[in-house]
Amino acid sequence: MADNILQHSQVNEDVVTLVAEGRQFTCHRTKLIASSDYFRAMFSNNFTEQEKNTIELQGIDADCLLLLLRYVQSGSYVIPSGSVLVLLQTASMLQFINVQRACEQQVLTTLSCDSCLEVYYVTSTLGFSHIATAALTIAVWQFSEIRKKPLFLQLSLSELVEYISHPALNPGPGGEWTVWEALASWVEENEIERGGHLLQLLLCLDFHTLTVEDISNMLFYSIISDNNEVVQVLNGLKKFKMDNVCSKDPTSSKKFTVDSEDNIKKEGNEQQEDEEQKEAREIVEKIMKQSKRKLPQVPCVVGFRQSQSQQKKKKAKYSDDEEYHDFNLASQIRNFDMVPVIYSFDLVTKKMTEEIALTKLCNGPVRCSGYQVCSIGPSIYILGGEYHLGHGNWNKSLWRYNTASKKWIVENMLPQPRRHNMVCVVDSVIYLLGGFGRHRVVQSSMDAYDTALGDWLQCPDMPHCITYGAVCAFKGRLMVFTREMQLLTYYPSMKKWSAIPLRSPNKQGYKAALTWKNHIYLIDEFSTEVYRFSPEEDKNITRFGRFVNPPANVCVVDGKIYNFSCDDLDESNIIEILDVSEEMQDSVLDTSSVNTEISSQLRIKKNDSQQIDAVEVLAKEVWREKEADLHTSTNTMCLAEATFSLGCFPLLKLGD
Repeated sequence: MADNILQHSQVNEDVVTLVAEGRQFTCHRTKLIASSDYFRAMFSNNFTEQEKNTIELQGIDADCLLLLLRYVQSGSYVIPSGSVLVLLQTASMLQFINVQRACEQQVLTTLSCDSCLEVYYVTSTLGFSHIATAALTIAVWQFSEIRKKPLFLQLSLSELVEYISHPALNPGPGGEWTVWEALASWVEENEIERGGHLLQLLLCLDFHTLTVEDISNMLFYSIISDNNEVVQVLNGLKKFKMDNVCSKDPTSSKKFTVDSEDNIKKEGNEQQEDEEQKEAREIVEKIMKQSKRKLPQVPCVVGFRQSQSQQKKKKAKYSDDEEYHDFNLASQIRNFDMVPVIYSFDLVTKKMTEEIALTKLCNGPVRCSGYQVCSIGPSIYILGGEYHLGHGNWNKSLWRYNTASKKWIVENMLPQPRRHNMVCVVDSVIYLLGGFGRHRVVQSSMDAYDTALGDWLQCPDMPHCITYGAVCAFKGRLMVFTREMQLLTYYPSMKKWSAIPLRSPNKQGYKAALTWKNHIYLIDEFSTEVYRFSPEEDKNITRFGRFVNPPANVCVVDGKIYNFSCDDLDESNIIEILDVSEEMQDSVLDTSSVNTEISSQLRIKKNDSQQIDAVEVLAKEVWREKEADLHTSTNTMCLAEATFSLGCFPLLKLGD
């Protein structure tokens, strides 16, 4: 019997019966044509279905078809949360564009650790690349949580390999060992069927970051010890890493063989390899030639986009010198003529791209001042600030922008009002330190928001009040470099502070601190100097390099410090890069074997005896824009209320 969703008076020769999964549905042709491009083409062109009264639809979910036909009839619908992906697929196949778009938005809005993998595999198959990219972004960033979900253990081999081998996979605090534990759990879920895939799964691991001790511990797993072929490969990897512990190029294609005692011997050994040993050697070489995992981060800066109407006004005022002097950038900001936005910079294409407008900073009578912007993976946070200085109109909301759904949400409320404060991200926790509170009182308190728990943590106050200092995270600790040349270190696990004096050539303080590998780079507040500090080596701060222009907004990505600044001579916005990579570090220590490209970035100072006295790294300019209307990205062009000199950070961004 057909599911008749029509009124009796509407049933006439225009009615067509659709069949899906053995169920029949009746509907008007004219309404199908008005709602669906698929049926418009079917009934309007020379298709055989044009004359048929009953049409069978293959591969269509009957329940979803019923929902779509109700939409055709009434113009309204309710998307069932449990079957939104099936409805998206059905609406896409039958080209119900309005329903499809609504499903797309619901999928993006409800993306989570529980659903992202399923959404990725379904939408990538259907060709919804923007949804697939958003789902994959969450999947690679939240791996440490997703591995605990039941769905992870139910992944097929091909799905698991595609996911685990992704070069942007973020293992989390546990590092690559966490990835191995996840793979072991997947195999142990059904060892009889999955145990034979261990060698293929080993190729998904980043052995560059696994230690010799890690590999030794892997050999104790029963799924490993019972597989002689896998044991040989792991012993090969173990010996390779031990032999190359001091090598500068651990990925070199060094030849070695495996003997009967599972040891690796250098090529040239007279012992003949059997087929199993040869295969193990080839697998080890293949594994060590693979690239390391790397998060695809882009450098971002908070700036202003000027409205088109205001650009016309400014050009008119430029034509009249007398009026031009009355032009006030600060008043534009207060009156919302300039919109705060986040720009990203692509080093390959040399382009600045607008990522998102910070519209939530425009919710008050005037634009918010003294706020902070930071990111954790693909999420952007706005914290603190005041809408009208001295009037107590505080921004107490903790705003989060979801780059997947492209929506702002109020994730929480601040425990206390705060502006012009410091901010630092340690693992998944955002720390707010110092700054000004009510009645412009300088704060010594610290608030910590755990983004994983979605709640605030109790923290002890800083040793003393600080209006502003250079703050950074270093190996799970929070470090504050004060203007009094003190280093305050906070240990989250113990909830304790320590304070030690520092020796530094700079006596006036730092405006920013950036961590890369085992060093912290300190940006001078009043000059172009850049200093280096090694917390695990000594307490001395040494000169490392310098920028060409005074640094305004800085962040570090892939061993490069980006300086978003301006050239006051021609009012150009510029971007400079200071190389702090391991290769540059080695070049500073030994200038004898430096290539031409690196040598152009070094300034070598010699003493009277022509001996090297110091080596300084120089920044190079990579982007310049003379038209300053589009990207106002430095605080040298705005008053303190802009405060976006504090809004420079790396953002996780996967390409579509």
